[in-house]
Amino acid sequence: MMDTRRKQAGPPVIRAAEPQDYAQIRQLLGETSRLYPGIDLWWHKTVLPDLRTGRRVAVVLETGESVEGVFIGKPGRRAKLCTLRIQKPWRDRGLGTLLMAEGIRNLVQDDTREVYVTVSEAAEPGCPCFFKSMGFSMIDVQRDRYVHGVDELIYSSPARELKANLNRIASERAARTLFGLVPKPPEQDPYSRTLVMSLRPLFAEMMVRGEKTVEFRRRFSRGHAGAKVLFYVSSPVRAVTLCARISHVDLVETEELWRAHRDRGGISREAFAEYFAGVDEGYALSLENVIPLKTPVSLQRLRNAWPSFHPPQAFQVLTADSPIGRMLHSEGSEGGAENGHWDSLCSASLGS
Repeated sequence: MMDTRRKQAGPPVIRAAEPQDYAQIRQLLGETSRLYPGIDLWWHKTVLPDLRTGRRVAVVLETGESVEGVFIGKPGRRAKLCTLRIQKPWRDRGLGTLLMAEGIRNLVQDDTREVYVTVSEAAEPGCPCFFKSMGFSMIDVQRDRYVHGVDELIYSSPARELKANLNRIASERAARTLFGLVPKPPEQDPYSRTLVMSLRPLFAEMMVRGEKTVEFRRRFSRGHAGAKVLFYVSSPVRAVTLCARISHVDLVETEELWRAHRDRGGISREAFAEYFAGVDEGYALSLENVIPLKTPVSLQRLRNAWPSFHPPQAFQVLTADSPIGRMLHSEGSEGGAENGHWDSLCSASLGS
């Protein structure tokens, strides 16, 4: 009987790899041959036989028509994350974290004590930050491991803590179905993890122009990846003027934070150093869907709804039953938007 599921477009699904996926997985791996020469031979001589005997696990991100991401791991007391790759059009949507979560769920067994992964120094700058945000720590650097003259960075994480953290994230952001792990639609719960954050007017303008897509913070939480944000713009604006979504949160040492995100942070090296003075690590919040509100919400209106409200220095979680949440819900409902939530206050495009 023909498998029609793969020919029908649909939402992304993260599931165990099947034999019919192998050709597309090999093609994905081939795109990393610059970093790992001989990877095609590794696939045919090592990975394929191990998948058939259960000595390795593979999980894929399927979009209905094609495989767009893959996780390959080798179980054991010291388990290895061999490959984690997602095609560019599907990045910055939280899918990498879900692919990692499902892969680790299959990789970590009762006797697994540690999970480790190696990352080439020539890989994309965000790779080390991503693994550190998951709970990995760098334990070694090996020169010439795969490519002569190139360092391979070795990261490790305690297996139980890693699995527990990723299982929690997966339960929050996805639903387990007969077909696999399916990401929850953002609009399913319009008030889930909505934050209010303060921002300077200059940075707000840069966000609208697309010149600033990362917000640096001394204090935050990786648990807020995927959250919606209302940005309160400070004096002289003194109003909530923007909404956005946090696609990813990095927590790493400040020097690495600067190297990975300096082109997207919108501040100088000197300002960055001054802001993070006295701390060893910092957060980088990657933003997407930055949209101006159709009607800015002034500080006076916020305080009319919630007299004790003060613009947060770090961030504040906005709940549906808070006075501001009820106000924005009411205005959204009056605007005729589906579900009547604060997204309806945002314009459909930056030019509107």
